[in-house]
Amino acid sequence: MDTLEVPKPVAYVIDLVPPQYLEATWPHVVGWISSFVERSRGRCTLESVAKRFASNEWRLWVISHGKTLDGCVITRVYEADSGMRLCEILACIGSDASQWVHLRSEVEAWAAQNGCHRVQMWARKGWGKHVPEYQQTHVLLEKDLR
Repeated sequence: MDTLEVPKPVAYVIDLVPPQYLEATWPHVVGWISSFVERSRGRCTLESVAKRFASNEWRLWVISHGKTLDGCVITRVYEADSGMRLCEILACIGSDASQWVHLRSEVEAWAAQNGCHRVQMWARKGWGKHVPEYQQTHVLLEKDLR
């Protein structure tokens, strides 16, 4: 009798995109980046995001399983006026986030290896349920004047 092989589920992975691969990666993530730009409410443009990636001011991470891209993460590392080095997650965008949100631990490990004392995240309210170990310290309130 033949045995039936059951395919193993493919694990989700997150990869930091090296600067030399940004141009090749861009067409695969531009939809998600456009969503980030739209939600920025005028704070950035596609061009400004691309420039920040190219200058290494912001870092692009891609989430995949198998050959399927499922999302991306945008981070930046900066030094606060106090001298504290911070890693800020500016965006987590994609589909089936509940399947890969745990991968933020790899971003956190990378941040620690790069001298960061803290990771902070700009997120919409619903993200709180995905990251219970993060504290909500502020709420962003906005008012358009034009």
